[in-house]
Amino acid sequence: MTPAPVTYFIQVPLTGRDRQRFAIDDLQHAGFTVRVVDFGPFLLPNLPADRNHYGSLGDLTPVVVSDRAGIDRVMAELKESGGLVVCLIAGRTIVPAAAGILRRLGRLGVPYIQFLNVQVPGIARADGVQKKSIPSRLLHFLRSGNILRSLHGRIPLRFLGVPCAAAALYGGRLSKGGRLIGPTTQAIAAHASDWEQVRTARNRAADERPVAVFLDQFLPFHPDFTETGGRPPDPALYFNSLRRLFDRIERELGLEVVIAAHPRADYHVRGGELFGKRRLVIGDTAGLIRDSRLVVAHYSSAIGLAAAFLKPVLLVGSKDVWSADPVILRMAEGYAQTLRRPLWSLDAVDSIDLTMALDVDKPAYAGFVENYLKMPGSPDGSLGEILIEALTRQFPEVCPRSLMVRSRQPAGVPSEWISARGKPPSP
Repeated sequence: MTPAPVTYFIQVPLTGRDRQRFAIDDLQHAGFTVRVVDFGPFLLPNLPADRNHYGSLGDLTPVVVSDRAGIDRVMAELKESGGLVVCLIAGRTIVPAAAGILRRLGRLGVPYIQFLNVQVPGIARADGVQKKSIPSRLLHFLRSGNILRSLHGRIPLRFLGVPCAAAALYGGRLSKGGRLIGPTTQAIAAHASDWEQVRTARNRAADERPVAVFLDQFLPFHPDFTETGGRPPDPALYFNSLRRLFDRIERELGLEVVIAAHPRADYHVRGGELFGKRRLVIGDTAGLIRDSRLVVAHYSSAIGLAAAFLKPVLLVGSKDVWSADPVILRMAEGYAQTLRRPLWSLDAVDSIDLTMALDVDKPAYAGFVENYLKMPGSPDGSLGEILIEALTRQFPEVCPRSLMVRSRQPAGVPSEWISARGKPPSP
């Protein structure tokens, strides 16, 4: 009997990095039937996206959905095939259009699971980071322009007809919970996606060098600003301030500044020397951080790699950066509080104190790893191994026969994961 498929619902173009982060390649190599449906043109019609590479993906070529007729076709196929959906069109919240898709999925009786293994400071509800006052939050709510979406997010799922996730894969302690998590949702204890890079980098010999790594986020040109409606920083002011800071680091600390490229950046299109004549390294952020002596960052999730490798972090931003989107300042302040590091402004580069830039608060870093990357007691395998183990126990209908006949010891689940809103999988 042919196993039912595992169908990934995505909303941004599928990349090689995504195939690794969400264990798509691992499932294929293990013999699972994997399909991908890209709802991006329907859910995010204003987001610039390049899907020209889809033609070279062979049997993994995503089905692209741009209208309701496309949704009808996808649902008809799922009605026929059944199986399991990996939902990447909703995270800890869900927009009305995505809720409509999951509502139809629920009517078919097809379960879905979520990857909720990424959480960052300033966003988690229980991370201890100081939140804005109620009047400030109300003012942001009124200014957001998304009042209907915000109200939709407060309606209980049962009134929306949206089923809860059958299972959710978590990372650090504070990654638990979300809009689609219910009393029957099974918890899969794992780790953050970035922890995969830590595992890989630790398998290579370390080679620390006098280098400071800047975690670029391509802020003035990042495509997310198109979707969120945020106002990106002025490119000329932003890059000029960065270059001045890098000059100081190189002159005063004796460290070469190297740029860790953002995976979605198109540097060749922008042209010029945005960072001066400094080296730009693509695809090895974890290795750069591991071998560096300082990490310079805004609010990138890769800051977690610095915590994992116990590297000093210099947190910087500017009025333009922090005002581009309210979430940005929350995350920047969150990283500063959890790592116990000051947050400096690029608007006053000469006032940034570099005398303590190489300090590390080891207890704070250890707490960061436990809360946001990997909590004690979670399995040590790769995300793919952990996911496959969970599928064989909870969703045998999608598993290859070769896996089902293999005797396995179920992975343990830390007792701290047990709660009324996320039961652990049964052994």
